Amino acid sequence: MFAVSTSYEAAFTIAPKEQNSLASAIQLFLGNGLASFIQIGLSQALASWFPPTPGTQAYVDSNINYYLYMLLGITIFGVILNNIPAVKNWVERLKDDALDATALDLTMNSDELSSTSLGVDDTNKHALELKGVDGGHHHHPSEAAAVASENRDHIEEIAF
Repeated sequence: MFAVSTSYEAAFTIAPKEQNSLASAIQLFLGNGLASFIQIGLSQALASWFPPTPGTQAYVDSNINYYLYMLLGITIFGVILNNIPAVKNWVERLKDDALDATALDLTMNSDELSSTSLGVDDTNKHALELKGVDGGHHHHPSEAAAVASENRDHIEEIAF
């Protein structure tokens, strides 16, 4: 139950604002719809492993244990797949990119982004204004980067 709400939150947080609905729909389909289709297919294909009638003896006489072992195997495969360095690094990169984009979005006003193209100095200035640093005078880019980094850390605490 908690994994579903967490994955829904992650999809909504990672996606750009314009694509939140699409990302949520894809997450719901992949997390619920596709999984249900796979489960239905497995249940029908492996129906001979299930008990034909309800009752304790029917379960004892069935091969339901094969089905449970198969599910365990799928789970172990998923764990191994997600711990392969290339896959793990790819997922971490996706997460970091999403957190960076969200942190940058917090440092800029969405109205300014849609109406103008901000340069690096303007972005730094605006980030520092939001942070309340020196009335928004131009600062070194590292100060604005520090503000974005603080926002990223805050987002990471909340989202992950």
